[in-house]
Parts: sequence; C-alpha cells; structure tokens
Amino acid sequence: MSHIKDFVLHLRLNYNLFILSAPFFLGALYLPTISDYTHFAFLFFLVYILLFGGANAYNSYIDKDEGPIGGLEHPPKMARWMYYGAWLIQILGFIVSISINFIFGVLYLVSILLSWMYSGTTVRLKAKPLLSFFVVGIGTAFNTTIMGYLASGGTTVSSELILGALGITIIILSMYPFSQAYQIKEDTKRGDRTFAAAYGIQAIQKNYLYLFIIGFLLLSSSFHSNNPVALSLFIIGVVAYISIWQVVKTITGDRSEYKKVMKTKYYGGMAFTLAILLLLLLF
Repeated sequence: MSHIKDFVLHLRLNYNLFILSAPFFLGALYLPTISDYTHFAFLFFLVYILLFGGANAYNSYIDKDEGPIGGLEHPPKMARWMYYGAWLIQILGFIVSISINFIFGVLYLVSILLSWMYSGTTVRLKAKPLLSFFVVGIGTAFNTTIMGYLASGGTTVSSELILGALGITIIILSMYPFSQAYQIKEDTKRGDRTFAAAYGIQAIQKNYLYLFIIGFLLLSSSFHSNNPVALSLFIIGVVAYISIWQVVKTITGDRSEYKKVMKTKYYGGMAFTLAILLLLLLF
C-alpha cells in the first residue's frame, strides 16, 4: 500500500490541478457555452490525472531526484513497477480519449510523446534549455487549450483560439524555469543542462519579465476589445505580473527557496484558473 501511495504522490496532482489547469478552461472561453459538463469534466480528468500525472511519474522515475521537485518537497523513492505504471495510465488515457474524439486523441498522443522525449534518456530534451521550452509549451499549454476547446464542444479552430493558446503558452513558459532554480545543483550533477543551469538566475528573471508581457497581451487581444473578457484578462494579467515579480526578483537559486518558489507558482496558476472559471460563469 505504501508503494501505491508513493506512486500517487509522484503523479503530483496538486501541481497539475492548481498550476497547469488554466489552459484547458481557457479553451472553453472561446465558445458561448460548454455543451456537456459531464463530458468536459471527464476529458479534464483524462488530461490532468492520467496524461500529466503519468508524465510526472515517468519524469520522477528517470530523474530519481533526492531533493524537492515541482509539487513534491520530499519525493519518495520509486519502485520499478512505477515506470510501467506511468506509461500504462498515459496509454490508457490515450485509448479512451481517441475513442471519444479523434482530434482530441491525436493531441493527447502528441503530448504523451513530447513528455517521453522531455524526460527519457535517449532524447532527453529536458537537458536542452531551449528545446525544452518548445516541448513544455506545446505539451502542457498549447495542446491543452485546444483540447479544452474540443472538450467543450468546439469543432472549428479559429484564429482567436490559436492566438489565445499561444498567449497562455508564453505565460506558462515565462514561469516554467522557476522550479529549476532550486534544482540547479542536482541537475548539474546529473549532467542536465536545463535553462536555469545554463543561463542562471538573472536569465530566469528576464525570461519572466519579457515573456509574461508578450503572453498576456496576446491572450487579451484574442478576444474582441469590446469584449468584457478581454478587459478582465488584461486587468488580471497586470495584477499577476506585478505580484509574481515581487517574489521572482528575490530568488537566488538556493535549495531553501523551494517553498517560496512553489507558492508563487501555485498563486499564479490558481489566480488564472479561478479567473477563467469566473469568466466562464459570468460570460
């Protein structure tokens, strides 16, 4: 039973649900209403529990971190079966998703393959600082926004949806290297040239300063200027940008900053998720 509990911990569901769920809900904002809430919730489960949970467990098994990782301060050791378990739940999610919606399933499969390429020892894109941005952006944000749109009942992908997906992707990438800051020593010891290890703390701060602005401007502009959603997202973005910067500007890369960094990511992710959910209810 303890091994099962450890495996569930490595799914890092808290990280998935509180930090990464905004793109999926964002996809629903590009439709007047969600056609079937049960259907939407089920596909959300497939993405955030099976797809991203499996990706996290797979990454944990490959990395074998002893120090804190995103969403898990004290990662327990993993048994060999967990490696296969991580693959199994992702593949199960793909089989179910493609049987429900073919395009959704294809995007799901692409995200699985990218997660394997990100963590796996053969390609190991995690160790390539710029390519890792592409993988994380497509796999956890861009694809997920489109999947959220499809789960809501959408069929025709518009330029506004693509622009919004690109915007939220850039916002997430602006914060992506935060959790690498306290892992620089472990990543370097393992031979992984992550963005933080390659370019340092100042690059993480500049990455946030520039990319967040670009991302939230794209996201806001994906809605018509007279649309209350556009104004709401713009205001939320400004407040989030300033608030997160107050913490990011103080990070030094020390392992002891884990809680401070993770709180910032949680607050940022939850703020966007709750704001989008509120907009879904209001408009």
